[in-house]
Amino acid sequence: MPIWMNDIRKKLNRDFCMLSLLTWNIQWGLGVDGTVNLERIASDCNRLADADILCFQEVASGFKDLRGHDGSDQFQTLAHLFPNHQAFEGLTIDWPFSKATGHTRSCFGNMILSR
Repeated sequence: MPIWMNDIRKKLNRDFCMLSLLTWNIQWGLGVDGTVNLERIASDCNRLADADILCFQEVASGFKDLRGHDGSDQFQTLAHLFPNHQAFEGLTIDWPFSKATGHTRSCFGNMILSR
């Protein structure tokens, strides 16, 4: 980054309240290596920015048939990985538990973490 840009950023941060936002379609944490790893997603987010708001798309819970996904509650895991943020779920799919079929509750959707 050019030196003059740093000077502008310092002045803006001093004169204005800056808000940083990071948005990412995490595809249930699936990396290009075929591994689902939410800790890696969180680490990359922290490396990219100290974001005030994080918006994740394609967060899953209970979907064992997704490639590499163990069915764990990714909403809960992401909330735990960002303890200084308040977590909000926006479910686009919410299939209830079914005793007859043995399926657990399955959710898929978006998540916003805000501080």
